[in-house]
Amino acid sequence: MSEAMSYDALFAGEVIVTAPVPTAAGTYARGDLLECTVTSGVPAATFHKATAAAVVGNIYMIAAEAKTLDTAGTIDTYGAGYYDIAKVGIVGDETTNKLVLLSQGVVLKACQTGE
Repeated sequence: MSEAMSYDALFAGEVIVTAPVPTAAGTYARGDLLECTVTSGVPAATFHKATAAAVVGNIYMIAAEAKTLDTAGTIDTYGAGYYDIAKVGIVGDETTNKLVLLSQGVVLKACQTGE
């Protein structure tokens, strides 16, 4: 987890570093919002990069590393915590994302940086 605690303005306060999560094949950037779809109360086997606004009932993590997976594998992630909304790879309506992610302890907020 070499990139896990790198300072790049992703953090806006305390965060929880979690265990690596099973992830579908694909290319991921640090800060991407990862989604595990839950259907009828059963979570999918892997996380994938979110392609739409967060949905109540699905599980979300934030990628802690940039990684390309040719086949399913694992990615280091962050869970609950405070993040700069400009550095998290959200898709869709900002307000919807903020509210749904807040229910899982992920707080997205605007931050000023020296970048």
